[in-house]
Amino acid sequence: MAVKTNDPVQNENHSSNVKNSNLIDFEIKSVLSRYSDLFSSTTGRIVGHKINVQLHPGAQPKVFKARPVPFAMKKAVEQELDRLVTQGIIEPVDPSNTEIVWASPIVIAPKANGKIRLCADFKVSINKYIMEDRHPMPTLDEVRAQISGGEQFSVVDLKDAYLQMEVAEDSKKYLVISTHKGFYQYKRMPFGISSAPAKFQKTMDLILRGIDGVICYLDDIIITGKNREEHVLRVEKVLRRLLGSGLRVNLEKCKWLQNSVVYLGHRFDREGVHPTDDHIKAIQDMKEPTNVKELRSFLGCINYYQKFIKNLQGNCAHLYELLQKGVKWNWTEKHSETIQMLKQILSSKNTLVHYNPALKLVVYADASERGIGGVLCQRNSDGEERPIAFTSRKLSKTEQHYSVIDREALAIVHTVRKFDQYLYGRKFILRTDHKPLIYIFGDRIELPKLAFSRVSRWAVMLNEFDFTIEFIPGKENSPADVLSRLPIDVEEDLCDFGNKIAQTRLQDLAISRRLLKTRIQADLTLSKVCQYISEGWPEKHQLPEHLLTYFEKKDELSYEEGIVLWHGRIVIPNSLHNDILSILHDGHPGSSAMRSIARIIVWWPGIDKAIETFLKTCSACQENRASDPESPIYSWNVPSEPWSRIHIDFAEAFEGHSWLIIVDSSTKWIEISPMKTTTTEKTIEILQDVFARFGLPKIIVSDNGPQLTSQKFEDFCKHQNIKHAKSTPYHPRTNGLAERAVRTFKTRMAASKNSGENLQTRLAKYLTSYRAAVHRTTGRSPSEMMMGRQMRTKLTLLKPDINDRVDYNLMKQRQHHGFTPLREFNVGESVWIKRKKEDKTFSKAVVKEKNGPLSYLVIQDGVERRVHADQMRKDHAPTA
Repeated sequence: MAVKTNDPVQNENHSSNVKNSNLIDFEIKSVLSRYSDLFSSTTGRIVGHKINVQLHPGAQPKVFKARPVPFAMKKAVEQELDRLVTQGIIEPVDPSNTEIVWASPIVIAPKANGKIRLCADFKVSINKYIMEDRHPMPTLDEVRAQISGGEQFSVVDLKDAYLQMEVAEDSKKYLVISTHKGFYQYKRMPFGISSAPAKFQKTMDLILRGIDGVICYLDDIIITGKNREEHVLRVEKVLRRLLGSGLRVNLEKCKWLQNSVVYLGHRFDREGVHPTDDHIKAIQDMKEPTNVKELRSFLGCINYYQKFIKNLQGNCAHLYELLQKGVKWNWTEKHSETIQMLKQILSSKNTLVHYNPALKLVVYADASERGIGGVLCQRNSDGEERPIAFTSRKLSKTEQHYSVIDREALAIVHTVRKFDQYLYGRKFILRTDHKPLIYIFGDRIELPKLAFSRVSRWAVMLNEFDFTIEFIPGKENSPADVLSRLPIDVEEDLCDFGNKIAQTRLQDLAISRRLLKTRIQADLTLSKVCQYISEGWPEKHQLPEHLLTYFEKKDELSYEEGIVLWHGRIVIPNSLHNDILSILHDGHPGSSAMRSIARIIVWWPGIDKAIETFLKTCSACQENRASDPESPIYSWNVPSEPWSRIHIDFAEAFEGHSWLIIVDSSTKWIEISPMKTTTTEKTIEILQDVFARFGLPKIIVSDNGPQLTSQKFEDFCKHQNIKHAKSTPYHPRTNGLAERAVRTFKTRMAASKNSGENLQTRLAKYLTSYRAAVHRTTGRSPSEMMMGRQMRTKLTLLKPDINDRVDYNLMKQRQHHGFTPLREFNVGESVWIKRKKEDKTFSKAVVKEKNGPLSYLVIQDGVERRVHADQMRKDHAPTA
């Protein structure tokens, strides 16, 4: 075991890297310095303990195929896979050497910082077949007994807990994931395995066994001692065990020598264990009803627990009077006193029970237009349910505009996270009165390939818990309902899985965000859709026909800053359809290319048919459309790598120029260069320029033009070690790939002839649309095949993108919190400026104008000069 020596310099360096306000004791600092390897940024590896995954006999193996990855996210996914391989978390699997019997699909979950997280969707593969580990979680009584008599308390937080545990060799076959880059298997215990909490708890109990005054609950270890000396010795024992086991610790979340700590929902101090008010805060701070609807919800909750409340009807009689038809709402002091009394009863020991790990847990969650609420209950042997804890909070202004399904899903996630210490490693029942969530959060449905919507990302988050979700009628969900209708003022951040959806970027397009939002609000159909997303949809038979398509997709629609999205595609109002079709047709691509772009960016009912109609009405396309399909071209083998074989041809005397067309047979990438003369020398010059960007090809295929059959061209190819293949005389279709490219080029350029744009702009637009569109042969765009990424176009900027916002916020932070503050000068201010760039002396000048963030126009000796702020300093001399 490598233990750090107590070197003063080393201690000083280590301490400078530790920013933790809880390091309050010199002895603890000294201990931490000796075990500084525990706090490294690398992922730990537990020595001597590996996780074994066992499935029930008769489990049927399932191998899910790799899901297609959106072009825009392919590079990020591949980088994340490479990162996980480098860190030793996963490893590639070769199906030719290893039989794949189980393979789970992956889910891409965007984060708030613009990065992604890859998760395996084990709920559709192995989770339902995993044999349950019976190892128990520590109970409150066990924790109390182990750390009783302690004076102070320390809490150690393990870093990336599950990922520090290796998977046994025989179990790796169950933890295979299928990706577009092939199969990988987990070498470390992944999140989402239903048995993971119990297995990790069992391992930690073994590692820390025999140390008095110490107990672990998953990744949190609490330590105490009867005095300071004993406490520090036990801390060092724990750190020694952790380091010897290969574990790593998250120092920023640790606490040292605290007089009291909150652990497992209770406060521990020298006096003993005390319940916190968190579990009843939602009831105690609940606001009084302000209308009949809220009062009815409150009384529904009271009735739910009426068996625990004596003389309920007599105490609530005057409250029920306010619910009678025709009675005017008149809230009095008497009503307030009754509400306070009932709240006391709900949060008293007569109603609440202590958590018992031997009993079944049931979680209720609900949402309203204002808030969300939840209740944690446990079911006795006779089937009676008693509450353990309550939770509630207000919705933020943004959350209040969520769709109904988003708010209901948020209530579930909030409640489960609030009670996670009770729920980790336990099977529990999750109940909601919103039926669509039964299918989304259930274990029978496969998660989407891209967790773009909030609900799908939250479904990934809930994969860490082992639950059965059930639907209940709203009247049976009264306790959670009242907590959502009378929420308390509590804020929560749910950005773990990119809860802050990326903002739509439209600034660089002819269609601005303001115009899009205005047109959506003015559109009779989409304005209604926005209303129904926020307030809830009526019954299907109550809707007009033009809204039925949206009704069928109601669970897939979202509403962001006045813009409606379906599966991440912007829903375009009717008044902008032609504008969007014109953008899709920029460069005159065909229907397949237009549809391939639209399926990533935009949508409206009937968009595919609208594209076909638009193409038929484009006179330029119709005038230049080929009359009949041509015969199949000569069949070449497709090279295994880009830019291996290129086809070249000339488009002679077209638009006042000759044109050299170059096509890569692997990626279908096109290069087009205008030529005044088609000599051998000029052809070689253009080819050399292109080869400087893409490298030399192995083969050049051409026809038998004189400039391509000359001795000089043959010497050029021979000198570059390039093989030159010429088409058969009188059979030019041997070079059909280039022939087709010439014909397509001429057709598209002729179609744009009357656009009023110059030749170079038309060529650039054609190349952009061609390179960005998916090619029929490869199924991918030439830009992605050649460059490994989808090129950005005007339409791709419609895609929601969080990176720009993150970069902008980071830039603003650097401006306001950087080490060197910005220097600013006012117009008319006297300043000192450098006389000349090479001169180190300064002379006085007067600021005339600020013409940039750091640029100023000054008058020096009667002459105007433009200078940078770095060349200026303030004149502190007193004014006359």
